[in-house]
Amino acid sequence: MTRYLAIYQGASREVEKAEVTAEQSAAFLADWARWTQCHAPAIVDNGAPLFRKTRVTPEDDEDFTDTKVGYAIVEASSHEDAVRIFRDHPHLGLMRGNWIEVLECAPVPR
Repeated sequence: MTRYLAIYQGASREVEKAEVTAEQSAAFLADWARWTQCHAPAIVDNGAPLFRKTRVTPEDDEDFTDTKVGYAIVEASSHEDAVRIFRDHPHLGLMRGNWIEVLECAPVPR
């Protein structure tokens, strides 16, 4: 089994986020819980939201913003299987333009 990092991307603007009702948010969280239960055997780390971000370089460090809003780590027998795990993720339907990047985590050479 190989590990895959999923990065949740949120394309919506702050004004669109503010329009999500409490009922929509509750339904989203319930759908996420169902998704988690369905895919529990594959989930290594259910992840977390991503908030404050700082870019560190040899010269400086500075806060930045981007579309990354969360992550998760799963195990699957192939990249295609990992992608299938996320095809029905509720994040994709919460806001127009949301997407999920699925990246293979290769073993570290020894």
